Amino acid sequence: MISHPHTGVKIATELNNCLTDWELGAEKVMMIVSDNGSNMIRAIDLMKVMNNNNEDECSNSETDSENEDDDEDDDQDEVTESDSETNDIMELPEEVRYRRMPCMAHTIQLVIKKVYVQHYAHVLQKCKVLVKKLRKSSDAVQQLLAKCGKTVVTDNSTRWNSSYYMALRLLEMKACVNEVLSNMKVNSLTVAEWSKLEEMKNLLEPFATHTDLLQTDALSLSYVVPSILDLDCHLQQFTSAKLLTTAMRADIEHRFSAVLEPSAHNFNPLPAAACFLDPSVGNLLLTTHMRPLLDAVKLFIIAEVSKTSCYKKTEAEIN
Repeated sequence: MISHPHTGVKIATELNNCLTDWELGAEKVMMIVSDNGSNMIRAIDLMKVMNNNNEDECSNSETDSENEDDDEDDDQDEVTESDSETNDIMELPEEVRYRRMPCMAHTIQLVIKKVYVQHYAHVLQKCKVLVKKLRKSSDAVQQLLAKCGKTVVTDNSTRWNSSYYMALRLLEMKACVNEVLSNMKVNSLTVAEWSKLEEMKNLLEPFATHTDLLQTDALSLSYVVPSILDLDCHLQQFTSAKLLTTAMRADIEHRFSAVLEPSAHNFNPLPAAACFLDPSVGNLLLTTHMRPLLDAVKLFIIAEVSKTSCYKKTEAEIN
């Protein structure tokens, strides 16, 4: 366990110590996946600097001096999540050893922020008020439990997909909720608002599914590309709220360009390579419109195999 404070310098030092203990050289670290906290972003940036200094055979005193300078303002690094959206775009230049990939689930949540603050803000706010009233009344809770066997769930800004699950539960209990609110002499949602809530639920369902899947230990990097493409396809086929879905598609394209676009200046072929080598999803890259990505992946795999062969040969000669 790393002692407090969790600054970028301290995290970078501990990560380098772990790599040394596990005898993992920089050539074996293909990518680092982290949350979007500014201290983690800084730590990985410092690891790149440390690695470059080692390659350039800089003196230990110069490296120590550089780290001491960083410590002066490093107390500001210790945060849980960064709100800067630029930090969540895949900045993974190929020439850098320590590539960083931001949390996929969190980046997906940033895409759906537009849903909450634009098209469905009014109905969502009304739902929050109704849920608060229902949960505040012990009598209402007992009525809901007696009629439905469950109660409504609250929206929580720190819990991913909480607005979706609040809407889902309200729709599941629509008849019971309307009856209990009527007994409380509280106006429920109008027919149009219930329809709007259903629309929002249908829009967010695939995002909730992929967020939950990508958080599990059962899935790997190979599902990143399929998840992005599936969400984009869903938005194309969603006939309601076209302005919103168009904006969401543009946001997905922007945030994940380094994963899907070989022409991007910061293109990283690792997620697509993992997808190609996974028999369960590899066929996804065999379609015509995915040809540029597939060609880039093939070149990357050939280059990595060549590097590995040279590394093993050199290691054998040393031994």
